Amino acid sequence: MTLRTAPLEVTLIAEQLARAVPGGIGVYIAGLASGLRRLTPPVKTFVLASASARRYVGLSSIGSVRLVPFGTRVLVGAWDRDLLRGPAVGQRVHATSFAFPSPKRQRPVPLSMFVHDLAWRHHPEAYPQRGIDWHERALDRALRTVNTFIVPSGSTAADLLDAGADPHRLHIVPEGCDHLPANRGDGWGDYLLTVSTLEPRKNLARVIEAYVRIRPSLPKPWPLRIVGPTGWQGHGGDGLPQHLPEGVELVGRVDDHELSVLYANARAFVYVPLLEGFGLPPLEAMRSGLPVVASTAVPSVGDSVEDGSELCLRVDPLDVDAIASAVFTALVDDERRATFRRGGLLLAAKRTWAASAAGHVRVWEQE
Repeated sequence: MTLRTAPLEVTLIAEQLARAVPGGIGVYIAGLASGLRRLTPPVKTFVLASASARRYVGLSSIGSVRLVPFGTRVLVGAWDRDLLRGPAVGQRVHATSFAFPSPKRQRPVPLSMFVHDLAWRHHPEAYPQRGIDWHERALDRALRTVNTFIVPSGSTAADLLDAGADPHRLHIVPEGCDHLPANRGDGWGDYLLTVSTLEPRKNLARVIEAYVRIRPSLPKPWPLRIVGPTGWQGHGGDGLPQHLPEGVELVGRVDDHELSVLYANARAFVYVPLLEGFGLPPLEAMRSGLPVVASTAVPSVGDSVEDGSELCLRVDPLDVDAIASAVFTALVDDERRATFRRGGLLLAAKRTWAASAAGHVRVWEQE
């Protein structure tokens, strides 16, 4: 834990919580806030967002809330045009997405930003053009305005450097995965699980195709359960085929307790997105004791830990045969399943939100 002689205060720009699907950024905001509270001494957090963020369950648990009396479109538009600038509350401001205010001209406080990914640059086909244009403008404003960038992985750091970020203002801090209720399973459940926001980048069509190929060869007809909310309405759909094959079950959106139960009762986990800035679901699955299949585009998991244990099966997200073979192994090869369970639990134990929060504080204290 980080030891400090004076309390630190930070305002989290949390406009992502105003969205219908906060997604991984929403998990990051809540997880970071919980980690900051667990440091010694704890970091006092303020939360700034639009009035639309009232929809977010548990908002008050993140910090002292200040809601601007506008809807999300009006507020973000005002921030983008510098018509409304950031608060002078706390010792610093930390933006958790590209929706952020510039610092006040008088009494400015340091501004940091956590950049999860630059996915729209790699897969523009999965984004509406207006979304790409907005992200590019926001990125340009961030490069001119933000004092310090924090990213979860080397791949996102490389993307930011390519975009023109100063390497001296760029720091890598992994995210945590201990935000779900404790409900560890044994990896002997009766279904294959995948968890993500349903959008084209998550590559679910290939997951389904791989599952269909191996289903006739499985010892039992274990179903594939797809968990998560739809993230892209009206552009690219949810990435799923129009008709789901036999054995594929669309669970939809669940709360944290339900998600924890689903992890605990699964047999294996598959997560093979085309691109990911970090990738929390594989770590959540590892923390629950599941053998994991992950694409090489997921930086949150590596190939081994200190004792040499394999963490998971890594696959090319474009290779359906490789995905199918890996999923079959994760479901039926008991020896390798035990190895993945052991290595995954070791990695997940290190990825706590307190450790991530301490990493953020170390960066902030360097300024």
